[in-house]
Amino acid sequence: MKTKFKILSTMALFGTLVGITACGQNPTSSDSPATSDTQEVKDEYTVTYDLNYEGSSPRVVTVKNGRRATNWKATRAGYTLDGWYLDKEGNVKFDFLEYVTSDLTLYAKWNKNAEKRTVTFNFNYDGINETASITIDEGNKISTALIPTCPRMGFEFEGWYKDQACTQKWSFETDVVNGDLTLYAKYKFDSSIARNEDGSIKYENTVVNVWVGCNFNGTKSHVETLAKQFNKEHLGEITVNVTTELNQNTHSLRIQQTPGMNSTYSTYYTASDVLDLANIDFDKTDFYANAIRENYINGKLYSLPLGGSIPYLVYNKELMNKYNIYDHLPSNYTEFVTVLQKAYEGEVSSNSEFKSIVSNASWTFKECASQTTFLQNDAEYYSYKNNEYVNEWGEDNKNAITALTNFAELFSVGGKAHGQAGVNENEWVDSAAIDNVEQKKSLIGLINMGIASNGTVAGKLNNIGVMPLSGLFADNDKQNKNQIPMHQVGLEFYKAKDVSMTQIAAGAVFADYLSKNSSSLTKAGWYPLRKSVAESNEVKNSNVPAIKLLQSVGDPNNFRTLDGHSAEKSIINTTVAETYLPEVYYWENMSSVETMADSIKSAIKGQL
Repeated sequence: MKTKFKILSTMALFGTLVGITACGQNPTSSDSPATSDTQEVKDEYTVTYDLNYEGSSPRVVTVKNGRRATNWKATRAGYTLDGWYLDKEGNVKFDFLEYVTSDLTLYAKWNKNAEKRTVTFNFNYDGINETASITIDEGNKISTALIPTCPRMGFEFEGWYKDQACTQKWSFETDVVNGDLTLYAKYKFDSSIARNEDGSIKYENTVVNVWVGCNFNGTKSHVETLAKQFNKEHLGEITVNVTTELNQNTHSLRIQQTPGMNSTYSTYYTASDVLDLANIDFDKTDFYANAIRENYINGKLYSLPLGGSIPYLVYNKELMNKYNIYDHLPSNYTEFVTVLQKAYEGEVSSNSEFKSIVSNASWTFKECASQTTFLQNDAEYYSYKNNEYVNEWGEDNKNAITALTNFAELFSVGGKAHGQAGVNENEWVDSAAIDNVEQKKSLIGLINMGIASNGTVAGKLNNIGVMPLSGLFADNDKQNKNQIPMHQVGLEFYKAKDVSMTQIAAGAVFADYLSKNSSSLTKAGWYPLRKSVAESNEVKNSNVPAIKLLQSVGDPNNFRTLDGHSAEKSIINTTVAETYLPEVYYWENMSSVETMADSIKSAIKGQL
């Protein structure tokens, strides 16, 4: 009985315990929500960076549990990242200080950048192609600190306008930039300059003093003749005086070799500004393009082109007929040297002093021959490109080495052509070279300064022939192979302190007259650089021997100057000719050409 009672008691107690448990919470009941205690804990989680614009690809990274996500500095063209958000609309910003305890998708929110707009300032008058540009955020005003100055000779600046006719003025205080924009300068006449009713400058007994700084072959007398004609046509208005005695204070208009002016160009007015002051058009297309490159400095016209002194070769007709194996005159370096060698071999036995080609050793030769060989071998000293001056020989200086080699082979003591530049006491001048050729002591003579020798050569054309330099210093098909370096004389306007704006304008009137009547200067040996003059019947059909000679010195489209630069004269003359070339005359081998080419390049670059 006791045993049965114990069993019943135990069962009753168990039932009570079960009943108590049933009244509590059942953690496995399907009717109750799961607790966080049951969520799966991972070692690392995925963070997806959704760039949140069409065409973009998300970036997916993993972050260890309990670590922070990286605030990725994503970029998008035209936008700035505002931040990363938990929702696509960008309402709830994610805090990167929080720890990552689950997979996340973050959405980028972007702010559109203001558009960059270009404002172009057009100076708005003939003769100047220059503009100035700035970049500004759309919707902003133009800061006065960014406005360019706009000086114009003989005029007062009135403001910037929205239209070229200058009827709608731009307000820098209120107007904002809403797109790319061009503003135009407006001017009014300078009240200090007397003008006629039509707005033209009024000239009353205005004196213009002209300085001739390059009186080669009587240039001054030819300018004086033109000045007398001009004075008659402008009686009571403008009087031109011509002199070779320079007065810095009263001589604004100057006739001189252009490289000399370029060395101090900042003391001169730009020719384009002076021509604009006098209301004179400058038609660039009426000039031989490559012949007037040095008239421009940093893209601005500083000198009005006038005439060129063209180098050329003279040859003894009898000897050329005897030794020229071609059915034409030599047209490239190989043909040239071949004929020179044959002449030397055929003549030296009867004349031990015979030289196949001769020239002087003065600065004229150093400039002419060296510049020709460098140019024709596509190793020009420098050029003006993309608003900067550059030397483009390349690292190997290949073309420059060829140029130096050809130069040495023609004129050095050991050169294969058996030529000679004047050395020591035997320094040739152009006239001596002409005499040598005429007397059969040489086949060919290099005339470096045509302006000084044309008259002499013109009187000897029965025995002497004329040959252009085109192509003779190079064997290539490059664009420059036929070009001929030349000396140019131009018309420049110096900032003389005692010369009024009216006098400067009057000087421009005479300069334009002189340029258009420069056929008169052909008698002095200057080749007209204005096409309408050079191609006129007066020049082409002239019976004057010195003018007829000019038709033989080369195609004017091949005449070439360096681009204008303040160091132009120094580079041509001192840097290359005086410093490096004299030793070439004594070369008996070509071992040092590479070193010399590198030295010349470094010296040129040092002055650009």
